[in-house]
Amino acid sequence: LTSNVQAGFLFGIPIAGTMAHSYVTSFSSLDEVWPQTLVTVNGDGDPVDMISLTKGCLSRVCELLGADPGKIREGELAAFLSYAIA
Repeated sequence: LTSNVQAGFLFGIPIAGTMAHSYVTSFSSLDEVWPQTLVTVNGDGDPVDMISLTKGCLSRVCELLGADPGKIREGELAAFLSYAIA
């Protein structure tokens, strides 16, 4: 069960074949994620730049796993970040 299929079930969105994957493939870079900065509901604390945070975490994970960050599909990462922000 992918996150897109689960979203279809949760929100009553009809899914069929690759349509459930269309959200992920609609992104090509992290520049398309909006909003890029998050603040707390009550405004306490500093805003968090989610793009910088994501890039930093990606770099650390790739280093720990010995993975080449250049092989990461930024569009897929952007889709999952967008979903997390929502």
